[in-house]
Amino acid sequence: MPTTEPCQCQLQARRELEYAPEPPASMAGNLAYGYLVEHPMVETVVRKCLGERQLSFPGKLGVFKAACRYIVSRHLWPEGLALRLRADIHESEYVKETLRGYLILVATQESRVMARLEAYLETDAKPQWCKIL
Repeated sequence: MPTTEPCQCQLQARRELEYAPEPPASMAGNLAYGYLVEHPMVETVVRKCLGERQLSFPGKLGVFKAACRYIVSRHLWPEGLALRLRADIHESEYVKETLRGYLILVATQESRVMARLEAYLETDAKPQWCKIL
């Protein structure tokens, strides 16, 4: 007779997965759960990849995006890392060169399984729900 108890590997896999909380009831629309991009995040990731090598800022952004895409599990997020513009700030506050005003998605309303980036980004910031464009 087959057992309905999960095996140890299934239990371990469930423990390793993290899920985003429910969005606040007061928020509606196109929502995503993620990290607000801060300038030190970009610098930290670039330093991990290239050491003290000097790059132009567009080069740093390319390294940042590629490194984060590499970390995000292809199994959980087949499309890789997603950066989205936040809808809750004024257009003049977006700074494309530094990614200010962007959100690194770790979960969405459709997929609550979170991509783990906190340790890699070396940030104390916690993901949060935001409206995105």
